[in-house]
Amino acid sequence: MSTVDVAASAGAASGDVAAGGLWPAGWVGERRAVAGVSLELVRGGSGRPLLVFHDEVAHPGSLGFLEDLAAGFRVHLPFHPGFGRTERVDWVMNMRDLAGWYLLALEDLGLDGVVAVGFSLGGW
Repeated sequence: MSTVDVAASAGAASGDVAAGGLWPAGWVGERRAVAGVSLELVRGGSGRPLLVFHDEVAHPGSLGFLEDLAAGFRVHLPFHPGFGRTERVDWVMNMRDLAGWYLLALEDLGLDGVVAVGFSLGGW
């Protein structure tokens, strides 16, 4: 598996960010204004969009299954509000609020009809 440090390969002008460590070659980290906050997001692969919600630890970096998923999907790895470099959202107090925020975020990201996978906290 070939990996790159998203921070080391990122250009400051492009908005790329470090996102928890090493990611498969060709993956891009960025920070975008989404649903009222600056969202940290890592993306890679091609195909139908797939959203992967992380657990309570956040995305640890490249995991083998991500490359497998990226073979058939455009994988989107957002960091929940308050995780990574994503800003906190003052009104998100529980999982129902977080789900509501993600509805706004998905609209801003243009991810209609996206397939979603979640782990632990992210699958709640």
